Amino acid sequence: MFKQFLCAILVILVTPLTVSAADYEVITYNFNADVSESRTAYINESYNIYFMKQIDSIERRLSNRLTIIRPDSSTILNYIKINKLDVLSGNFDYKDNVITLYNDADKETVNSFEIEYKYNMGKDLSSKYDELYFNIVDGTIDANISNVNFEIKMPSNIDENQIRFLIDDTYDISDDDVEYTVEDNVIKGSLSMFLNPNQKFSIRVELKNNYFVNETDNYNYMMFIIILLPLISLLLAVYSWFKYARGNKYKSKIVSNPPYGYDPAETGFLYNGFSKDHDIVSVLIKLANDGYLMFEEADDGYKLERPNSFKIIKLKKYRGSNAIQKLLFEKLFSKSESIEIKDIEYNLYDTLFKAKETLDNKENRRDLFFSNIKTIKKILISLIFISCVVINIHSSELIFNTYLLAPLVAASLMLGIYIVFIMDSQLISKIIIGGVLIGITLFLAVTPIMNDLMTTIIYVISIILVLVSSTIFKSLPIRTKYGNSLLGEVYGFKLGLENMTKEELKSNLEENPNYFYEMYPYAYVFNITEVWNYKGNDFIKEFPVWYKTKEDFSLQNFQKFCRNMIFITTQAMYKRQTPGMSGTHVEYKKASRVQALEER
Repeated sequence: MFKQFLCAILVILVTPLTVSAADYEVITYNFNADVSESRTAYINESYNIYFMKQIDSIERRLSNRLTIIRPDSSTILNYIKINKLDVLSGNFDYKDNVITLYNDADKETVNSFEIEYKYNMGKDLSSKYDELYFNIVDGTIDANISNVNFEIKMPSNIDENQIRFLIDDTYDISDDDVEYTVEDNVIKGSLSMFLNPNQKFSIRVELKNNYFVNETDNYNYMMFIIILLPLISLLLAVYSWFKYARGNKYKSKIVSNPPYGYDPAETGFLYNGFSKDHDIVSVLIKLANDGYLMFEEADDGYKLERPNSFKIIKLKKYRGSNAIQKLLFEKLFSKSESIEIKDIEYNLYDTLFKAKETLDNKENRRDLFFSNIKTIKKILISLIFISCVVINIHSSELIFNTYLLAPLVAASLMLGIYIVFIMDSQLISKIIIGGVLIGITLFLAVTPIMNDLMTTIIYVISIILVLVSSTIFKSLPIRTKYGNSLLGEVYGFKLGLENMTKEELKSNLEENPNYFYEMYPYAYVFNITEVWNYKGNDFIKEFPVWYKTKEDFSLQNFQKFCRNMIFITTQAMYKRQTPGMSGTHVEYKKASRVQALEER
């Protein structure tokens, strides 16, 4: 029901307004076919049309596809070649299988039309018997039809008992509705009932095997071109996998300390793939843990509306070798041994960017990330989408009588593929959302071609190629082998903090009493401070020595201070004086060069 409803809505939207059935009526309809042993017929159609209103023309479409309906309800699609169309009487045009019949009179009148054409039905696809199947009235006439007469001349004698008639693709037609005779190889008859607009009237004759000989193969083998684009997508995906992904997987080894002594800014850069402002500022906590500075909070504690409620106090000269730490530390205390937020405003705007460039620069990116992988992935995902459009064009034309809706069908399929094969999401989401989208799209696409075995095979192969390409696309890394090896180290460290048992934390604290607070800026850049607080609740009973406050001790208060300190300090660094303005003017502006890379 859903499919029929969707089709009806879309057909209404895309079908142009045409002449209605009330404007004309077919008062006689004569159908004559001379069938050859090569399963080709020369068809003559003549009809008298009564134009009840003053209309210029009507249209009728000759289809190049014929769906054969068998008594056991099985179906098969025949491709038809129509040519040698000739006008014997009447005024009409013929283009792209569409016949336009013109009304010559300026008033109500009866016009006669007669046409002939060659109707090649191609190979009989049944291996057990041959069959003849005609739509005597093909359902493309939007008018009432009366007085339907037919005569079909076969190449040799036939069995009268094997003749069946259909109305609207069903065999539910009584013997009284059709009168016919068979004389040797000629079937003559007439329809005793009226046909409503767009009704079909068909005949099927089952014949002995090899009744027809020397048939032509009418299948459009150009359909195999459909596979070409999915195949190109797959070849590009496989080539990219061998070049970038083979042997390039990060392996995580769980550890409890930062690998290679990386500080929080370096760790955040390696973990995220880009440098965050807040991760740079979290280095201040690292400097505090190393004894270079301390934070002293005002007596009333931290309040968001009072950004100057803490001081940063220098304890000793920086003697480390880390470029970011050295740059921030020396710039912070370039004029005073004790500073407040107001001392940072207008003074560290350039410093923050220089600190980020120390990490996020061309040299580091060249070592850690493939320079052209993003372009290749854009090309590949574009090819996959275009492939989805191409492979659904045929089905869209069959369902909706237009190719224009193929991109919509492809978009639905592509969204489902993205959710299932590309996007990082839970399995239940992949099944419920992505699986349903793919299922509905495939149902709509396959249903109209199921009785065409060759086209169905082409479609299935194309879909498989698209799905394989999508799976490979997902596996293409943006990082080099070196970059992924470092990511594995950093990710293993994150897992170590995240999954550390309280017994393991207790053991680490016995070896290093300040271990909990030394790991705090790393927990911040990994966004797991709440998890880290939970693990430390049973062991940590006082603030670190570098944090002076009148607040009662709690790790929640410490977490609040760290987050707000980093946030306020970062915002203060962004304050700068705009040239030509007074010293009181403040402008907040994010660095335009900071662009997030794709998630790993």
